[in-house]
Amino acid sequence: MKLVVFSIDKYSRIGPMFWDYLKDKWPQHFDSIFIANSLPINVSAPVVHVPARDMNFGRRMRLFLKDHYTDSYLMLMMIDYIPKNANDGLLRKSAKLIETDSSIGHIRLRPMPPPRWPYDGDEDYGIIDKRKPYSLSLQPGMWESQLLYDLCRVGENAWHTETHGSTRTHHFPQTFLCTWKMAISHHNYYIKGRISPIPPNASWRIRGGREE
Repeated sequence: MKLVVFSIDKYSRIGPMFWDYLKDKWPQHFDSIFIANSLPINVSAPVVHVPARDMNFGRRMRLFLKDHYTDSYLMLMMIDYIPKNANDGLLRKSAKLIETDSSIGHIRLRPMPPPRWPYDGDEDYGIIDKRKPYSLSLQPGMWESQLLYDLCRVGENAWHTETHGSTRTHHFPQTFLCTWKMAISHHNYYIKGRISPIPPNASWRIRGGREE
C-alpha cells in the first residue's frame, strides 16, 4: 500500500508544504506518490502526471489507477489536506486489516461523519451505512484500488464523486469501515477558495494569507 496524494494544477504549489508537514507529523509514513496534472510538484517523492481537465477527479483517478498504479490497495489524501497529527499504530493496523480481509473495501480514517454501527471484528472500527450521504468520502482513507476505480466516473469532480458516488456504494458488496478515533487529522488549507490559517511548521510562515 502507498499513500497517494491527489493534486490539481491550482494547488500544485503547496506540494512542498504538504510534504514537509507529512514528514514532520508522520515520520513513518507509507511510501508516497503524487498525482499531478500539467504543472510540476516539487517534492522528493515520485510524481505521476495524469493530464485532463483539472477538476475532472473521476477521469484522472481512473487513469492513474489503470495506467500508473499496481498495488491492490492505497491510502488516499488530497494535497490541500495538510497533515496535522497521525496515529501510526492505528494507520498500520488499518492497512493490515484491509489488506488481509477481502470483505473490506474501504476504511475511512477520520470519523467525519462517524460510522453508523459497531464492527464486530474490532472495536476500533465501526461500519459505514452505504445508503447514507457521504458513504463515499474523499476524507483520508484506505481503498481497495479496483473498488475506487469502479466508483469513480469520468466527468465528475471531487464533490460529485462524493455526492453522486455515495448513491453507488450500496451496489458493491464490500464493507465500508471507519475508525472511531482520528487516525490522521489535517488542516484544510483552502476553505471556499480562501487560504485558512495554519500553524507554522519548519520553514513555513503564513503572513497575510500566503506562504513565505
